[in-house]
Amino acid sequence: MTSNIELRNSANTKLTYARAIINTILNSAILDNEDIENTLEAALKLIEQANDNVAQINAEVPNA
Repeated sequence: MTSNIELRNSANTKLTYARAIINTILNSAILDNEDIENTLEAALKLIEQANDNVAQINAEVPNA
């Protein structure tokens, strides 16, 4: 069983990576819509994984 601290740290890391991906798009001159779509898809996947980690924490701690 993964500890809540590990789940939280993993969620924070994934959100940090997702934020970096989104900031890279905003700060770059990417003009190709397909590149933007693929990059945002990667960020969304990280956000979904972080959400799964948080859901596991909430499931393990009923009053969280």
